[in-house]
Amino acid sequence: MPFQITPSDPTLFTKTLPTKIFYHQENRVWRIAKDVLSVLFLPVGLYRAWHRVVGFAVVPASMRELLSKFGFYPATSPTILEKSLNKLRDLGWTLQRLTIEADGQQIDATLLIKPSKDPLNTKNDRWTLYSTGNMQQYEDVLSDADYCNNLFGAGNLDTNVLFFNYPGVGKSEGFPSRSGSVKAYQTLLRWLEKEGEAKELIGFGHSIGGGIQGEAIANHPKKTDVFYCFIKDRTFSHLSGVAEDITKIRMPKLGKVLGPIVKKIVELSSWNIQTAKASLRTTHPEIIIQTWDQAPQEASWDEHTYKVVNDEIIDSGRSLALELANKKHWKETELIAKRLLLVQESHNLPLGSNPDSIHILCKTVNKNLAKQKKPEAL
Repeated sequence: MPFQITPSDPTLFTKTLPTKIFYHQENRVWRIAKDVLSVLFLPVGLYRAWHRVVGFAVVPASMRELLSKFGFYPATSPTILEKSLNKLRDLGWTLQRLTIEADGQQIDATLLIKPSKDPLNTKNDRWTLYSTGNMQQYEDVLSDADYCNNLFGAGNLDTNVLFFNYPGVGKSEGFPSRSGSVKAYQTLLRWLEKEGEAKELIGFGHSIGGGIQGEAIANHPKKTDVFYCFIKDRTFSHLSGVAEDITKIRMPKLGKVLGPIVKKIVELSSWNIQTAKASLRTTHPEIIIQTWDQAPQEASWDEHTYKVVNDEIIDSGRSLALELANKKHWKETELIAKRLLLVQESHNLPLGSNPDSIHILCKTVNKNLAKQKKPEAL
C-alpha cells in the first residue's frame, strides 16, 4: 500500500516536526562509541570539531539566519514562500512536511505530490530526490512555484518530489557534515524505494548537491524493479579546487597566497567531495549539465565538452564534464550511459531561465528511463 499523504499547513514550515520515520544504516553502538572516543581522545574530538567548523564555510546555508542579519544571503521570505505554496496548491499539488531520523540526525524534508484525481496517496510511482546547492534551503526552491511546476509538472518530468535540508541547515538538526549529508541522501533514497514504492527514481542535484548525490549513489545497489536517472546540474569535479578558485577571485590581493591554503584546509578536513571519482564508480545512469555560451542541447562528449565555460562559480577546468571527458576509461565501463547536456544558465540561475533547457532535460530523462524499460525500443 502506498503511504498516505496528509496535506500540511504552511505555517508548519516555521518549526521542526516530530520524527515519524526512523532509518539507521550505522550500528547505534558504534555511533555512541565514536562520540565517546571524541571525548576521551582529544585528537579525535578536535578533528571532528574542525570538520564542523570548516563545514560552516562549505555549507553557508547552515548560517543563513546569522548571515542575513549582516546583509549577506537574505533568508527565505515567509511571505513569498506562503504565496508560492498556495499557488502550487491551486495548481493541484499536495505538500507534506516530515522529519526523518537518519542515524540519529533529524532531517527536515517535504513531499511535493503531483496533481492527481486521488491526491491523498502516491499512486504515481515516479519520484525525484532533490539536493540543493550549498547556500540553499529547500524552501528557496519551493518559493518559486513556476520553477517547480514547470520542471516537475505534467509534460516535463511529471514527478513527485522529495526535498530535504542537509544536517545543520534550516530545520534539520545537527552540524554541517559531509558524511551526515551523504547518509541523509542515502536514507531518503532507500525510503523512496521502499515506502514511496518508487518505480522510477530521478536524482536532481545542483552544485554541491550533485556532489553529495554522487557520493551517496556511488555504491548504492540497484533494485531490479526500479529504474534510475541521476542529474548533476552544474557541479564540480572536486570541491577543493573550486574553493581555491573562489578564494582567488574574491580576495584578489591575498588570493594567490590564501587560495592554496584554503584548498589544503578543505582536503585535510575531509570536505573534499570527489564528484568525478564517485561518478566513475557508479553504474547508475547520469545526466551531466554544464554551462556554455550557445543554445541548450544534448551534446557529444568528444565534440562539445571543451566548449564548457566558466559558469561564474565553477571554472570550466573544475567542471565535472571536463574531468569526465579527460577520463577516457569511463567509456569502457559497464555504464548504461552518461549524457552531457549543455545550457546557457550561469551557476546560480534556476534551470529553465531559458525554457529550452527544461525541455531538453526532460526529453533526455524520459528517453533514458524509457530505454531502461525497453532497451530494444530505442
